[in-house]
Amino acid sequence: PGPAAPRPRPAELHPWAAELPAVPRGPEARGRGGDRRGAAAAAVVDCGSGSTRATHFKSSFGRFFELDLHAEKSAWRGEPLALALQDETRARELLDSLARQLPEGPVHIGATAGVRAALAEGGVDTRKLDRFSDLTRERLGDRATFKVLSAEEEGRAEWRAVLHVLCRRPGDVDP
Repeated sequence: PGPAAPRPRPAELHPWAAELPAVPRGPEARGRGGDRRGAAAAAVVDCGSGSTRATHFKSSFGRFFELDLHAEKSAWRGEPLALALQDETRARELLDSLARQLPEGPVHIGATAGVRAALAEGGVDTRKLDRFSDLTRERLGDRATFKVLSAEEEGRAEWRAVLHVLCRRPGDVDP
């Protein structure tokens, strides 16, 4: 076998992965045993047609200064955003429930095919999406962003996830 395929950079794995906070370096990043380990975390929330789900991403430098990106899906499931947007109380409840599941750090909320379909059918309008964006900032502060992803953006994110899995090396483990 030839050399191992290079690992994709975090920004190639998800459109928002480039926004992970900087990984600590220097003395503050030194763990026990003197190795330089640091970590940064973010959450990506997929507001899909079947449910709303969160994935927690963590990047870190390992013992040999390689950058690792690990993803862990949350067991939490919320109702589909297209349904929650029918009533502001439901939208607030979805955000409150989500907020209890999220670690500290940036939160990127992306609405996908279910919301795009509801927009096309008239079940959701831009006014409701703008209000949800405002509610997101009220509930989660500046650490959160909300965006309706185009079909192409959604496809790219899925492709980057596939590349991440394909580029893993033997012995790699998610936390």
